Amino acid sequence: MSGYLNSDGSGLVGGKLPGGTGEALNLDGNGNLLIAPGPPGTGAGNQPTNLAQINGIAPQMSGDDGAALNAMLELALTAYNSGGPVLASGVPSQLAFDRLRTWLGKGSQSSTITATSSGDTALTFSVAPKTVLPGQAIKLQGGATPEYVYVVDSYTPSASATSIPLKSPVVNAGQSSASWSVFSPAGPGNAAVPGEGIAMFQETLFDAATGNLYAKQGVRGIQDVSVGGRTSSAIAAGVAANTVIKATPGRLARILVTATGTNQMAIYDNATTNSGTIIAIVPANAVVGTLIDCQAIALNGITVAGNASNPGVTIFYY
Repeated sequence: MSGYLNSDGSGLVGGKLPGGTGEALNLDGNGNLLIAPGPPGTGAGNQPTNLAQINGIAPQMSGDDGAALNAMLELALTAYNSGGPVLASGVPSQLAFDRLRTWLGKGSQSSTITATSSGDTALTFSVAPKTVLPGQAIKLQGGATPEYVYVVDSYTPSASATSIPLKSPVVNAGQSSASWSVFSPAGPGNAAVPGEGIAMFQETLFDAATGNLYAKQGVRGIQDVSVGGRTSSAIAAGVAANTVIKATPGRLARILVTATGTNQMAIYDNATTNSGTIIAIVPANAVVGTLIDCQAIALNGITVAGNASNPGVTIFYY
């Protein structure tokens, strides 16, 4: 079947184009199968030019972050983010895909920006954000509602630029800080990490209040558990003044009775004083060694009401 052979004797035959022309499939200098780029204006200019790049063997071009729904070649190594940031009109931006990133080596950088106005198409940083990349997701905070924006694909990383152009306008006025993912040789440690595009290979905890992810932590390989608390504070028997254990939100884990007292000790969800919601009680005349398991969320803080007849206790908390 010589009619199906190429001039070099190979049997690989290419398909024809709609116009009726065609040729054998071409290889680049590394033996990778070449494909034709799309015409200008179709978005294919950011696409890989050979199958090795499509399969992730060779570096990808810019544009993986905040990719549009119709950028099909960019979807192989990306994660769908439910339509992307919502515009001021309430319609999703369709910047719907972020490139996947592993936890290893990922860190976070932040900077102050000039307070935003709704409709801004660029961010103005107080100092040059040297690590910002084209297409990168940036989290904005400071206004009434946090939001994500994306850097334009045509942006060139710069050591001096302080104005960063965006793919779609800022929605919320008053945003005053920006944070984004950067490479960190030691990984994130116990710091917060932006959640966009992460491919998780270890267990993490999600903080619903900030939208950040945190690695589960421990000491020398022993994982913290919710019942144990992370730190402790001792209160001697008979302390008449209130004791603020924690002036910020946390979790009251356990209470150990270290000295008997005749008063019923109350612990409040309060950052400064003994009022509001009671989240734990140590009964009057509790026996030394009594361990009270609380596991109570403290939305404001943890304060122990003082009394001259209080027991002595050790408070374990987060």
